Amino acid sequence: MPSESFSVATSVAINADAIAGSRYSRKPFSRRLVGVGMAGSTAPGDWQLRVEVEGGEMSNFKNSRGGANTFPNNDDMQACNIPIPANFLLEMRVIIATTTNPGQVLLVFI
Repeated sequence: MPSESFSVATSVAINADAIAGSRYSRKPFSRRLVGVGMAGSTAPGDWQLRVEVEGGEMSNFKNSRGGANTFPNNDDMQACNIPIPANFLLEMRVIIATTTNPGQVLLVFI
């Protein structure tokens, strides 16, 4: 399955799109987001992202592990089934910002 990963800096503002302008925010083909893994920041559950497709709220996700230089693995993956039509905008809105350490996110698409 194709996957994409990105970092969320501690300076990202609340309600900002963490993947604004990235190569995976808009694609010319349909895809489906089937997994989100989040790690980093200070403690489990202390930061949160909201998945939006073309401005519509789809789901919220929290980190499962804290710590510096922590990258999501299979244990951190949260299953989902979010369709993203061709040329629709995918956004990852910051609901609760990371604290001491940056966050890492892994997205899995089919």
